[in-house]
Amino acid sequence: AYFNTTEFEKRFAESFLSVTDIEPRLTEEEAEDLQEIIELIQTDKKDRAMVRLERGDSAAASALYPFLIGQLHFDAEELEEALPYYAEAIERFSKFQRAWNNKALIHFQLGESDEAASAFSRAISLGKVDERTFGLMAVCLLNGENYISAETAFRHALMLNPARVEWKQGLARALFMQERYPEAVALFSSLLAEKPDSAEFWLLQGNALLGMGEPMRAAENFRIAEQLGGATNASLNLLADIYANEGLNDLAVQCYVGAFDLDPDATPDRALKSARMMTWRGQVVAASQLLDGIEGYFDGRLEPETNATLLKLRAKIAARNGDAAGQVAALEEIVRNNPLAGDALLLLGAA
Repeated sequence: AYFNTTEFEKRFAESFLSVTDIEPRLTEEEAEDLQEIIELIQTDKKDRAMVRLERGDSAAASALYPFLIGQLHFDAEELEEALPYYAEAIERFSKFQRAWNNKALIHFQLGESDEAASAFSRAISLGKVDERTFGLMAVCLLNGENYISAETAFRHALMLNPARVEWKQGLARALFMQERYPEAVALFSSLLAEKPDSAEFWLLQGNALLGMGEPMRAAENFRIAEQLGGATNASLNLLADIYANEGLNDLAVQCYVGAFDLDPDATPDRALKSARMMTWRGQVVAASQLLDGIEGYFDGRLEPETNATLLKLRAKIAARNGDAAGQVAALEEIVRNNPLAGDALLLLGAA
């Protein structure tokens, strides 16, 4: 069906032109005019050059006029102002490789991944087959969750520069997002051989190891990242989950509480969920320590509903320990904070 589309007909017609025909043609008069303008640019007289370009530009003029206007805006970091001029240059001359490439670079810097990837793809089809173009297009495809295409583009970039760490890292991420965990782990091992002090690589490989079902190996990675000063709230919580699942409760409590310090917007939800599981398993000492850590960190700043959940766990732990006074004290505090807490009232009546 593609061969019957307007796009194919247009590309086929273009194929009759020389493959090196990626620059717009100039009349003799335009060539002389633009030579003078370029000399103004080279002598840092850009304002005068801009006036000359705008004066000489017209719908019938060479695509180089809007292209150079776009270049001056680009050079001044006026990215959004430059875009329409590159678009105009492309409208006048569709195979203008440099215009496609610069358009892609601007979309990339503006965080417009889909538009950038499309423009990079067109530049590549016109012969722009260097490492940076493939690599940046791959980043855009990765951001756009097009993981298979991102993998291919990263591999092209690495073929042209096998030593570039950024492209290896991007390829590893693309493999991870496709759940090809063993390949991602192997690639991160290669990256860590080059940069063993990269906490980010240890964390990323740790996540891939979790995907492979090897939690304790992942825990080793998360610990190394922590020792390198690169732990995050997410990584410490993952580490805490691993320890809790393995019954290493003292370590789990340390990690859950330590994770609070790594995120100013941290909530106790995950730690409370773990405390609930510990209580259910009968690991009441660890559960109580974790609740102490939560209360100590938030120090009266818990939401009423969250505080009620914590107090209910306190009551359950007290009941398991045969501490009737402690159970009643926790339930009474719940009722004091919320006189309509029916479940607490029932428990208090039965205590």
